[in-house]
Amino acid sequence: MRLFLIIIFIFSPFFKAMAFVENVIHGYSNCITCHYSPSGGDMLNDYGRSLSAELMSTWSKDGAEKSFGGFVKETEWMRVGGDLRTLQRYIDTPSFSERALFLMQANVEVGLKYGKTMFVGTLGIVGGPNNYVGGPSDSIVKNDFISERHYVLVETSSTSRVRAGKFRVNFGINDPNHNRPIKRGLGFGSNSEVYNLEYTKFFDTGDILFNLSLGRIDLSRPNGDERSVSAKASHYLYGKSKLGFNYLYGEALTSRRHLLGAFGIKPLTEKSYILYELDYEDGKANFQSSGLRKIINHTRIGYEFFKGFKSYTLFDYQKSISVADTQVTAPGIGLQWLPFPHFEVQIEYQAMKRISEKVNHFGFIMVHSYF
Repeated sequence: MRLFLIIIFIFSPFFKAMAFVENVIHGYSNCITCHYSPSGGDMLNDYGRSLSAELMSTWSKDGAEKSFGGFVKETEWMRVGGDLRTLQRYIDTPSFSERALFLMQANVEVGLKYGKTMFVGTLGIVGGPNNYVGGPSDSIVKNDFISERHYVLVETSSTSRVRAGKFRVNFGINDPNHNRPIKRGLGFGSNSEVYNLEYTKFFDTGDILFNLSLGRIDLSRPNGDERSVSAKASHYLYGKSKLGFNYLYGEALTSRRHLLGAFGIKPLTEKSYILYELDYEDGKANFQSSGLRKIINHTRIGYEFFKGFKSYTLFDYQKSISVADTQVTAPGIGLQWLPFPHFEVQIEYQAMKRISEKVNHFGFIMVHSYF
């Protein structure tokens, strides 16, 4: 039963903004090469749209990479995008089995640019399985309207950005599956967007980021609403690799924590790569003399058979150091195919096991269009 709850809590996917971090091995270490957001994901710029056809898709035709296939006319001062994502999920444990098809995400994103300043916002509906409730103080309910993110982005120079508004704290790798342990297990999962003030500086060989998080200042502060300060530094190795480190200190009403992390992506051969993130959390409730310490790791090795079609193996690991018998391992395999610009199919399976308990099976088929 405990493992089933972990599966639902950690591995129930509600994928959010897409960031194809594997493009680092092609020489695109800097997120603003393709995106307006300094952390990647979110709205594509013109170069990012062209790369979706030239670099990432198996087939393409002229104009297919444009917003909504060219049906929506973008201008210098207005950008438009969006996501539509569905999931067929499979879970099989000794005590529970489920097969469910549901809409995960449906939103539209608009960016309005004036000079060096851009106003970005999304509007959509909450996805997920039936009866989904989440977010701060369970304030987010399936089928409700929601603005996942809205912020002001200022290009303070050609190599620096300031961003203020509601978005996810930039910690570690921006994996599009925000319900992996490295995301949800650390509080950066689905519907974890909070109000931040962020500064990013880019260099020829790396970047640095500083972030002040104010939590959900639009709501009465719940016990789990964390306010934090964090820093992130990345180094671009040999033009096609990336190594980074993070630190975060956060306080909620009833707890506080230190969070350290390291991440990287590196090509193994011309067609293969390894991606990893290792995080250590030391946190405790305010009334406790000792706290909960845990280690979380995600490793993925991928191989591109042909343009747009990849296979990968993955391994997720989580262990609470201060609590006995809490080690969880989850090896898995997956396929990802982008046949056309802005269209993706992904299949993944993981076998999850806790010490002294039987293997639990988890899988999904996802279909995603990002415009």
